[in-house]
Amino acid sequence: MPRRVKVFIFATIVACITSVPYVIAWEQAGDEWRFNGFVYGVLDGNAYLGKMRLGAEGEWQFTIFYTPEEHDSAFGLYIPYILIGQLVGVLTADDVDRVPTLILAFHLWRFGACIALLMAVDSFVGLFLKRNKSRWFALVLTTFAGGFGWILVLVGQNDWLGTAPVEFYIPEAFSFLAIYGLPHITTARTALLLGLICLFAAMQQQSTPYAIAAGLLWSIMGLMVTFYLAVLYAVLGTWGLLIWARQRRFPQTIAIYGGIAVAVTAPLFLYSAWLFSTNEILSEWAAQNYLPSPHPLHYLVAYGGWALLAWVGLRWAWNKAQHSAPHGLLAAWVMIAPILVYLPVNVQRRLAEGIFIPIVILSVVGIRLMRKRWLVMATMVLFPSTLLFYLGSWLTVLTPACDVDLCLYRPQAEIEMLDWMDDNIPNGSVVLSDTITGNYLPIHTNLRPFAGHSPETIALEDKEAIIKSFYAGTLSPAAWEATQSAYNIRYIIWGALEQTYTDEGIPPPLLMELTPIYQAEGYTVYEVGN
Repeated sequence: MPRRVKVFIFATIVACITSVPYVIAWEQAGDEWRFNGFVYGVLDGNAYLGKMRLGAEGEWQFTIFYTPEEHDSAFGLYIPYILIGQLVGVLTADDVDRVPTLILAFHLWRFGACIALLMAVDSFVGLFLKRNKSRWFALVLTTFAGGFGWILVLVGQNDWLGTAPVEFYIPEAFSFLAIYGLPHITTARTALLLGLICLFAAMQQQSTPYAIAAGLLWSIMGLMVTFYLAVLYAVLGTWGLLIWARQRRFPQTIAIYGGIAVAVTAPLFLYSAWLFSTNEILSEWAAQNYLPSPHPLHYLVAYGGWALLAWVGLRWAWNKAQHSAPHGLLAAWVMIAPILVYLPVNVQRRLAEGIFIPIVILSVVGIRLMRKRWLVMATMVLFPSTLLFYLGSWLTVLTPACDVDLCLYRPQAEIEMLDWMDDNIPNGSVVLSDTITGNYLPIHTNLRPFAGHSPETIALEDKEAIIKSFYAGTLSPAAWEATQSAYNIRYIIWGALEQTYTDEGIPPPLLMELTPIYQAEGYTVYEVGN
């Protein structure tokens, strides 16, 4: 059987394994609940479904629907989700509940993206590891391995130094999180690797078409996550400098064909920069999208074991770089990554994109060169983090529930209320609710929550303070009037989550002054008068 077929089978099995908890959750929902569609990262997952809904409703331009401030829409942002939503819109009727179809489309993409990534990883790894066993070993490590964060979890240090272990919340740092639930990141990584393969071919064959192909693939990556292009530029620049230093001559082929590929991506990168600099609300959103790197000791816990394995491989790559520029890329990538993740930008930790792949390659080479078979077995200590995360997600889906801490399921009564709101309330109306309710609102309706997502709600903390004061009954009439007028709040939800702000579950005085327009099974919608 050809290797490519074997890798495809392996990748399909992995995709099936990652799908099992979602299938179980869907079956667990029963008649009183609906599965939200995600087993982790639920708030972000809802945001993705909301963007898909935009497409399903016929929109091509992106609007931040989680904030009440008026702003211009923008073309090109989240276009993969909007495009898939457009397809769902074509395949479904306007009068049906599209949410289950949106969830299905999301997971079909996730399933296919998993297969594509693992096949791309194997092709990329094969450029450096020629032995069949080494390639399989690297593929398995790339798919399932993590760091030593599981030790912190077992000793009760889930929030050590202020953050969770790296492999439990940074999908760029390893592979499993992306494969498990973030198809845009998985697709972006696939395009990154395939683009590098094309660039290597362009350099070897002095082929401009291959360089253009690399640029087109990287443009796909940029459509998925635009700032990954900045990571790519930094890696390519470091690679060129390293080859220049190692070979003592200007890296002409990297400059020419890498330059062609980068030039192809430049319009997308410059357009994104222009868009965020000229749209005030998008600029505020970008500014508050604060994703700092954890304490350096966390990266040591995540990658310390790998460093012990990879240092021999790093020396091997440096020696190979004397005559083979692609090998120099491996060294350059791991050299620049620690700098990238602590640059003074607000998305620090996400600049670790793709670093795990060269680390794995160098580690496998190191194990082979050290010729110590026990090191192969020792890598088993790098798998428990993934196992813990996977099994933990199973536990969370076994009991349908929704509260302020975790909402993997939504009550059917809430779904019915949202469907009624979508049919009876004008599109674009601003709705006051709990933030968790607001997070789910744009999936089922064309309404805009007062607050619903960090960072896509402008000044979220201020708005959450208002929500808490309103539902707890401590917001003054004057403050409420100013808030309602400033944000044009037209409707208010009083449901299960909103009732948690008071001990008795009694509506606050400001709400009791209004007339309900919908009441059913503990959920009420009020309209705010002019």
